Amino acid sequence: MNNPFAGPDAVPEWPKQKAWSYSAASNHAKCPRKFRYQRIDRLPEPENEAMARGALVHKACEARIKHGVNQSLVTEPWLQRLDELRARGAVSETQLAFNKEWNSVPWFGAAVWGRCVLDASYKISSRIVQIVEFKTGKEYPEHAQQLRLYALAGFILHPEAEEVRSELWYLDRNEAPRPGYVAQRVAVPRLKEEFVEFARPMLNDTLYPAKPGPGCKWCHFRRSNGGPCEQG
Repeated sequence: MNNPFAGPDAVPEWPKQKAWSYSAASNHAKCPRKFRYQRIDRLPEPENEAMARGALVHKACEARIKHGVNQSLVTEPWLQRLDELRARGAVSETQLAFNKEWNSVPWFGAAVWGRCVLDASYKISSRIVQIVEFKTGKEYPEHAQQLRLYALAGFILHPEAEEVRSELWYLDRNEAPRPGYVAQRVAVPRLKEEFVEFARPMLNDTLYPAKPGPGCKWCHFRRSNGGPCEQG
């Protein structure tokens, strides 16, 4: 929050974030100011149609895996693969919260440092875990990093696992899932280090400066849209 004892020329500060997720840290990296408007100031903005559709498709996948529900948001080839997950006993929409020591803790617990949701997961064997993430829309380079986070999450959820496989299913494409990321337990320290560094900028920020770029022209908070940001 703003410091009430600061001088008139002091740069205003906002609270540090106590916990991170991949989407939060990624959005902060793209533009800390927009992150502040959304996550701290809670300024209203129009619903993003792509995100709303993505949420509906995820719910449809969850219903198919859990209950075999028929629906039309997912094409037939993907429905068959969702049925395969159901047949393998996959768990859908697993919420994982962890502390700074990377131990699992309650989702809303005081010690939460990071959060992750796994769209679907199951055990191939007593030592191998499979993670599946559902995607709608375009493919982006950062999706490869998400696969590494899901692998790390698999090791946290399954301390007995020696291998975790994670893959992305692009549900808007009629093609088989691509080979994903495979991690052995020996990779866990390296993965932890990667995501400590990934989350650090967001968790340490108190200024949330604007980061001008191509995305400004679509930002609801841009100056030309009557928003509070001086950019765009």
